[in-house]
Parts: sequence; C-alpha cells; structure tokens
Amino acid sequence: MLPVRWPTVSATILTHSAVDPTPRALESVRGRVRVSGEGVADGRAEPERHPMASTAVRRPWWQPSWSMGATLSVNAGTYWVLDQELEEGTMARESLRILAIGAHLDDIELGCGGSLARAVRSGHCVHMICLSDSSYTNFDGSVLRTREEARREGQAAADALGCEKLEVLDFPTKDIPDDSRVVEALDERISEFRPDLIFTHWPFDTHQAHRGTTLATIAAARRNNTILMYDPVFPSGRSFVGFRPQVYIDITDAIDGKLESLRCHDSQYRKYGDQWIDAVQSRARFRGYEMGTTFAEAFEVVRMEMHL
Repeated sequence: MLPVRWPTVSATILTHSAVDPTPRALESVRGRVRVSGEGVADGRAEPERHPMASTAVRRPWWQPSWSMGATLSVNAGTYWVLDQELEEGTMARESLRILAIGAHLDDIELGCGGSLARAVRSGHCVHMICLSDSSYTNFDGSVLRTREEARREGQAAADALGCEKLEVLDFPTKDIPDDSRVVEALDERISEFRPDLIFTHWPFDTHQAHRGTTLATIAAARRNNTILMYDPVFPSGRSFVGFRPQVYIDITDAIDGKLESLRCHDSQYRKYGDQWIDAVQSRARFRGYEMGTTFAEAFEVVRMEMHL
C-alpha cells in the first residue's frame, strides 16, 4: 500500500464504556495498541480541549498509510482522533487508488460520497462499482425505477462527486448473491485496479443485497489490506447488531457535493422526499460532532494497513 508521509501527526485520546458512555480523557498512555498491526506510544502528553471531553491528550503519533482526516478505533472503547498537519511544500502526498463498491446506484453516495468527493479533490484515483442496474419493481407490480432512469441518475451522481469512473454490473437488484459469480467479477476488477483502500457495505445491513455485496467484496478482496464498511442509512440500518464507528473522515468541505449527488437520484428523491436529504445531513453532522468537526462519515474496519 502506498504510504502517505506527513511531517506532523497528533492524536486525541478519548475513552468510554458500555456502562458509562461519557467520554473521559486519558492523561497518559504507555505500551502498545493494535489496529491491524502495532504502534508504540511514549508516555509524554500535553492536555488540550476537545468538544466531547473536559480535557484530552494531544500527542505525537504515527504516520497513516492513507489519509483524509480520520479517527481510528483501537478497540471497542477507545478512539484516536488524528489531526494531520501538512506544512505546505514540505512533503507531497502520493496518489491513492480508492475503490467504492455498492449494491445499488445511490448506496455509495449515501455511505461514502463525501469521502470520495474529498479524495477526488485531493488528487486520488477513485473508481465506483455498482453491482446491479438498480431498476426496481415493487411487489405490487409498480415500477419505481427503470434501468435507464437508474443509470442516468447514477452517472449524474458520480459526476456531482467528481468521480470519472463508474461501472455498473448486471446482478439482480434485489438479490445480489454472495457466490463465486460476484466474487470473481469483483476479484477481476480488484486485481486490475489494485486499490489501496476499499469501501463497501456493512454485513449486518437489513437489505439482503447489501449483505451479499459485503461478503462478496470481503472474499474478493482477501489479498487487500485496507477495507472499510460504511455507515448504513435508514431503513437498511435498523439491524439487531449495532454499527461500530471506528474510522471517521471529515467531510465538512464535501457535504454539499454529497447531498447534491443524492438529489441527482430523482426516483429516490421522489420516494423519500426532503426528509431523506435532511436525515443524511443530520447523520453526517452527528458523526462530525463525535469526531470534533462539523460533518463526517463513519466506517467500521474489516482490516487496515498502517505504515509506521
């Protein structure tokens, strides 16, 4: 994976527990932590204010191998908020290959549209793969979205994010399987593109096509070291298992593009109305509050490569 070299990296450390969800600052941390690998922190700390705690710790840390502003979870109860500072002219970031995989045309925009828009503006190479043509006929026979309409909307949404590459495959909209056909289709494209970072669905999503997409992606990307699963949005997020936000990406300067990409899906906008847009924006604002910024997207980690 291509390393992103930053001259200064710092971390804000907060903890919480299932018994007491109130964040508490750690005055010092010694020893090892693990995020698909190991890093070592010394014990020196300098307290700093944080919007979610009375005090927090700001300390030198390690260099992530990809970067757009992120919060990494060390375990279920500890968050490391990385504030990356790049002095102008001191180091150039290497371009990353980022692959976003979704079941339907609008899933990627909902889950990681802001992150992709920011990545494109930062000069990274972004590809989007949608596994179905996303046409939809309801159980009563009413057509909610035609194949042509879905493709037109999807391309307009990708354009709004600045993504030049959108590929639409032809698996069934409602029943994307977790089998060798999907795995091999993705395996072929992953082998050709060689992504540094892969975004996909969450495996406990209540939509069966989303679940199939997740499992097929993880199988196809078995040789890849960094896979993040995006935050599910209502109604597909109403699961019996809770989503664990482990990586946060600041999308404050990309929220408008994310919302504009969703408005490009006219059929979905007609179906859900303004509340759909408002809900997505509110979720991003809440994740931003958790991160300590204005708007953010959150992800759960399958695995992640880090370069120390």
